[in-house]
Amino acid sequence: MEKLDFNVVLILIVSHYKMIAISKNKKIRVAFIIATLGHGRGGHFWDLKTIIQALNNYVKCVVINIGCFNSPVLNSMSVPVFNIRFTGFDFIKTIRSVIIVLRKQGVDVINLFDTRVFCFADISCRLLKKPLIITKCGGPNPGLMYPIVDTMIIFSKENLEYFLRKDRYKRTKLYFLPNRVAIQTPDFERIEKLKSFINPNKKIFLMISRFCDYYKANILQAIHLIQRLNKDNHLCNLVVIGAPEQISLVDEITNNYCSDNIIIIKDDEFTIESSRLIDVADFVIASGRGFMEAASYGKVLLTYLADSPFPLLITQETFNRVFYYNFSPRNKIEDFDTEENYKKICMAIDKRSFYIKLECISKNLFDEHFNVCKVVEKYRDIFHNTHYKKRNSYFKLLYWIFTTVIMFYNTKRSKD
Repeated sequence: MEKLDFNVVLILIVSHYKMIAISKNKKIRVAFIIATLGHGRGGHFWDLKTIIQALNNYVKCVVINIGCFNSPVLNSMSVPVFNIRFTGFDFIKTIRSVIIVLRKQGVDVINLFDTRVFCFADISCRLLKKPLIITKCGGPNPGLMYPIVDTMIIFSKENLEYFLRKDRYKRTKLYFLPNRVAIQTPDFERIEKLKSFINPNKKIFLMISRFCDYYKANILQAIHLIQRLNKDNHLCNLVVIGAPEQISLVDEITNNYCSDNIIIIKDDEFTIESSRLIDVADFVIASGRGFMEAASYGKVLLTYLADSPFPLLITQETFNRVFYYNFSPRNKIEDFDTEENYKKICMAIDKRSFYIKLECISKNLFDEHFNVCKVVEKYRDIFHNTHYKKRNSYFKLLYWIFTTVIMFYNTKRSKD
């Protein structure tokens, strides 16, 4: 065998790496599958929108929304959004519609954002032989029947530690990517209008929430804090901006707690894209995504704490202890000193240097942990390096088909 010419070898090596570069630069096509059973304006809809907006120059994205309703958040996106109706009866028709979209769009990877429609994503990936990624968007740790796939993207340390502990996920590639917020653009016109309802001589604590039983305890925590602060001559307002999902709760809060210091805003003018109003505040009380959006403004942050009368002030020391729970209302701190926390909140109001220090901490936390632009390349690598593998777990698939059909049927019936 003749000795290879050095130039030939060099050409082969260069060609090899050029092919790798071309492959990586090729826009991979990803279908994000999500479900809408209600208003379609929850945090994970905004998470998905923000991630897609960050990826859109590098990844060809499409969205498949399965459910009883459309989502105004998804429908405002610039990428193709396919709203596929499913009410519990039309399972075969729905799975056919999903597969048709995936085929026509030439999808390479399926990224499931909501396990309530896992069965549709799982059947599609089996039939089309496409890799399936699940994004676990925070929340409590799942149960035994949670799906097992080859790749998962995880938003909270609590969930990450859970999956790492479970033997059944030892072959699953786990990626911890809490970054899912972009730098927010203030809506100055609406902010000025909002200021007309607020005493300009008082510090503004802002809470963006939804008026429903799940968040009732959080709203009351914020109200109790403002009541005590004003009683102790730390003059401040609490502005609660929230969609009135339960009118009875709105009435209860309004009748029992509204005053010159507690302001309830429930009009669509302010509840839609309310994150653009955060700049009105001096302090923001928030959980989950809202916490991260407030950090993008560099606002002084508070979050909810289980079994506490007041929200928790975020300092360098307290951050890691609630980052574990993804800043959810389930936040817990052992041996928590309520009075010490309250004194620090008062100090942030009264002492300018401490307030500025907390603002810097907030901005640094956003840059390090929440800015979606920092993980675009990571997402590209995940999508390019995830490949289809045959799975034989049919029992869980049957379980998910059954639970999904029942869930959607009951949701549709309750709305009729």
